[in-house]
Amino acid sequence: MRFFPTLLAATLVPFSARAADVPCSAVEPDVIHVDGLVDDWADVAGIDVGGRDRDFSFTVKCNYDAKTLYLLVDVRDDYLVRSRDAKVDDHLEIAFADGAKVERLVIFPSDGAIPHKVSWSSGAKLRGVESAEARQPNGWAVELRIALASVPGWSPGVPLIKLGVGGWDVDSKSHPKIEATLSSSPLGDARALGTTEFAEGRQALEAFLRDRKLSMRDVLFDRPGRLGPSGAVRVVVAGPYIATISDEYAFVQLPVKDKKDVRDIRIVDLGGDGRESLLLRYTERGGGGSRDVLAAFRITGDGLRRTFGVEVAKAAGANRLETRVSLVKKGRATEILIEPTTPVGWSETNYRESPAEDVVGIPVPWKDKRARFQFKGESYFRVE
Repeated sequence: MRFFPTLLAATLVPFSARAADVPCSAVEPDVIHVDGLVDDWADVAGIDVGGRDRDFSFTVKCNYDAKTLYLLVDVRDDYLVRSRDAKVDDHLEIAFADGAKVERLVIFPSDGAIPHKVSWSSGAKLRGVESAEARQPNGWAVELRIALASVPGWSPGVPLIKLGVGGWDVDSKSHPKIEATLSSSPLGDARALGTTEFAEGRQALEAFLRDRKLSMRDVLFDRPGRLGPSGAVRVVVAGPYIATISDEYAFVQLPVKDKKDVRDIRIVDLGGDGRESLLLRYTERGGGGSRDVLAAFRITGDGLRRTFGVEVAKAAGANRLETRVSLVKKGRATEILIEPTTPVGWSETNYRESPAEDVVGIPVPWKDKRARFQFKGESYFRVE
C-alpha cells in the first residue's frame, strides 16, 4: 500500500465575500455621531441579547467605514448603578479575539455625576477609542468609535473579526452585587466568540464556494487566523478544500473522498512566533487501505501550502496501527507529540507497509516510543 502526494498547488483567485453573530454594515465616514444617542442607528440591523426584558437586556448594532468600527449597545435597564471605584457596577465588556488571545474593552458608563471609565482588560494603552453614553427612556446606551487599527484581530483586508458583547447588571447602590449577566457569546474563549463579518467577507466566501461548486452546507470550519505574514485572514475548510480569504483567496485540495474524512480542525501557533497554522486530521483512502494524516498549513512565499504532515493511523484489512496525538505547550510554542499504541494484527515480523514518501511515516511501537516535533517558521524538527 503506497500513498503519493495529491495536494493541488495553491491557486490565487481575485474575488469580486455568512452570516455574522453581530451583523456589520458599511457606512460613509461621519454618518455616525458618537454622542450616546440612538436616532442615527434606527435603520441599522442588530441582535437582541436577553430578549427585550425591560429589567435587563440589550441590543447590539455595528457599522464600519474604511478606517473605523462603530458599535452601539442599547441597554434596557430599570436602574443604572455607578460608583467612583467602578468595582461592582453596571458595565459592559466588548471582547475581541486576536488569534487565541481575548482582549476586552471594559466600559463603566457615566450616570451624569460620575464620568465613564473605559479601559482594555490587559492594561494596554487606550488609543483610537472614543466612547459616549446617554440615558434612554428605558435604560442607557453606549456608542463606541474604534479605529480599525486599534481593533484586536483586525488587519487590512481581513473580512471578519471575532466579537462578543457582555453586560453586568447591579440593582442597588447601597448593597451592590451582580444580579444578572448577559452576553452575545462566551467571552473567555477566542474560539467561542461570535463572528462579525464585513460586507465584503460574505462576497468573498460566496465567490470561493461558487468557484468550487460548493454550498454553505459544505463549510466545516470558518474563523480568522494569522496564517500569513501580513495579518489575519479568513480560514475556511469546506468539502475537500482549505481556503484563506482576504482581498483574494487561495485554496488547496485535500486528498479525501468525503468531507467526513476531515476532522479535528483547529488553528494553533506551533512556532510561538505569532504566526498560526491550520492543523487538521484527514483520512486518505486507496491502495487497499487507509491512513490518517495530521497536517499543518501556512501561507508562505509559495502561497498556501502544507508545511508539516505525519501519519497518525494506518489500516489494511483487519490490521491497524493507531497513535495518541497530544499538543504540548512550550512557552508560546506548541509541540506535537505522537505516541504509538498497541497494534492490531501487525507486528514487527509481518509489517511490510511501504514507508511514506510525502509526510513523516507513522511511529511504530516496535521501533518508536514516541515522536515529538518542534516548529520554527515553516520548518519542523523531530527532537525525539
